[in-house]
Amino acid sequence: ARAPRRVLWRNLPKTRVCLDAHHAARVLPGASRASQPASDRAPALSASRFRIASLQLGYAKWRAGYDWLPEICKQRPPDMCAVQFNMHGMFMDYHTDLRPSTEDGTVTFMPNSAVISTCSGDTMNFFHRKILNGKATELDPIQYGIPLTHGATWVWLPEDRILFSGDSPPHGVFPAVETARFEIGRNPDEMLRAVETSLALSPEVIVPGHSRILRGRQEIDSIMTLTRDAIAFLIDQVNRFVLSGRSVDDLLDSQHLPPAIAAHPDLQPYYHRWEWMARQRFMKLVGFIDDSMDYLSLNTYEEARRLVPLLGGRDRILALANTSVEGDPRWAARLATYLILVDGEDQEALAVRQNAFLKVAQTTNSANERNYLLGLILEENGEIDFNRQLAPLNERAYGTLPNSVLLKRLKYRFRAEAADGVELAVQLRIGDEEFTLEVDNNVLHVNPGSTTDDVDVTMNRQDLVAVIARTKVLSDLQDWDSQQASRLSELIE
Repeated sequence: ARAPRRVLWRNLPKTRVCLDAHHAARVLPGASRASQPASDRAPALSASRFRIASLQLGYAKWRAGYDWLPEICKQRPPDMCAVQFNMHGMFMDYHTDLRPSTEDGTVTFMPNSAVISTCSGDTMNFFHRKILNGKATELDPIQYGIPLTHGATWVWLPEDRILFSGDSPPHGVFPAVETARFEIGRNPDEMLRAVETSLALSPEVIVPGHSRILRGRQEIDSIMTLTRDAIAFLIDQVNRFVLSGRSVDDLLDSQHLPPAIAAHPDLQPYYHRWEWMARQRFMKLVGFIDDSMDYLSLNTYEEARRLVPLLGGRDRILALANTSVEGDPRWAARLATYLILVDGEDQEALAVRQNAFLKVAQTTNSANERNYLLGLILEENGEIDFNRQLAPLNERAYGTLPNSVLLKRLKYRFRAEAADGVELAVQLRIGDEEFTLEVDNNVLHVNPGSTTDDVDVTMNRQDLVAVIARTKVLSDLQDWDSQQASRLSELIE
């Protein structure tokens, strides 16, 4: 056996390096639970048998001897905690018999356990030779680039030619080269290299972090080759249009996916649409200006105010949008949006746009697009109130921040458009701390200390946290009724 490799966990955020026994049991030789005598089977995985200290900033930090439920979930609903732990943490089937040998670096695990590391302090110890279900198995952990997240790690079983590929492709969908959300660390070139490397290993089985298990060279070569080409197509064509000075709209108007890729059931846009990826890639490479008119374009509100009369007026556009919902819902939504930009209270236009959103949601292959659109409808109708639903979590999170940091958040809710010519200063005391909130040049300044001996407003910390979490407003609090304080409260969203 080779010497164990030590890898610092802090270098591997958001990486799962321990494998779920239930998933591994489907591919590891001799790992079937049914084949084991009942007395030898590992107990079912349960939350109380996992060990973790804390989940901070989206990655797991391990320390031995702590139960993860009270540490992670004491301030989170159990369902949210489970999702966060599953996505960002590591499942480790804990057992008192799990201890490394000091002689040859082997680790003996309970039957059916496919854990590939032991955890101690802040480090991960990778052992290259394991005893899995009574069989000595070579495990090659491959620390692999940043196709999706930094420190991605694969596990390769060379004897059985099984690759556990984590968040690298295949994903069972069109590969998410980019996403609708801005992920600065997502790297299309690294994703392409990951696919090429997995093909070069010639695995007989690929166990991905997403989608189904791939088995057999024919299936793996077919799907992974098309996945490689899908990623390369998007990279190459975006680079082509960027380098030739053409816009992303030019690309989307003239390009289509290669037919073999577009037709393959494992490469459908069930997650993000490839058009979104192209736009996001353009944004990263050249910024929002990728066409000469981007220097001159009006903002969307001003453009809508000019277009609506040119298109025949509000009633004509509303009628055209309404008749387009069934056959061309995306265009119907655009027309209705012009009217909403002109008049945000136009309920008829809002209803037409919601009908168009619903039609797209009913017909799109993208689960994300469906979720976004249905969520927008619920939010616009007041059936989802994110401020209310997130308030308890926000209050607990904000409760850990110092007063100076909380007050700074008021700056990001300051209505500068309503502060022309406003000059004021409010002396604020919170516990033993004093601050000056000053408005000048349409900017709210938050400064430590007081400029006078007089205090205008005394505020307790609990109320400050509630205001920042949007469960209270300044105008409802005691002492905020003075002229200066009241005027300031009117300027805070």
